[in-house]
This record gives sequence, C-alpha cells and structure tokens, in this order.
Amino acid sequence: MEPVNRLSEIFGKLGLHQPRLTDVQLEKWGMSAKRFTQLFRNKGNQPITVTEARVLRSWLEENFKGTHIYLFEDDIPAHMKQKGQQQLQLS
Repeated sequence: MEPVNRLSEIFGKLGLHQPRLTDVQLEKWGMSAKRFTQLFRNKGNQPITVTEARVLRSWLEENFKGTHIYLFEDDIPAHMKQKGQQQLQLS
C-alpha cells in the first residue's frame, strides 16, 4: 500500500502501539475499524484515499502539535525533521 503514512509512528510516540478508536470517531471519519487498522499498519489492498488522507490530516492538525500534525514524512518541513544522532564528545 502506497504512500506510507505516519500514523503508527505518531501513536507509538504517545505509547499507543495498537490504538482502538471509538465507533463514534470512526463514523465521523467514514471508515471501519478494519480500514483504520490497515491504514495504521500501512497494509491493505487499497492505498489511502484522498478523502481518508484529508480527514486524518484535519484530525491530526486539531489534536496535535509539532511534527505529529503531518500525516506523511514528505509533508514535514525540513527545519522540523529530526536530524541523525549527534556525535558524542567523549574526551
């Protein structure tokens, strides 16, 4: 399934490795629990749709800050991307 989204990374950083959304939230998004799980795991027969991406982006923007508001890695501005590990001064 392409493109790869960041849902599992965002929820994982919050300590939620297998989130279970309420039926009310899923109904607002217009998707089933199975479909959310497919998107969360980046697995499934169908790629994320424009409608799904739009609703998830909107929800992330309403509820999160920083890099967590970006659904896809390519959306994160360069200045916000985490740099590689810094060298340690061991002397």
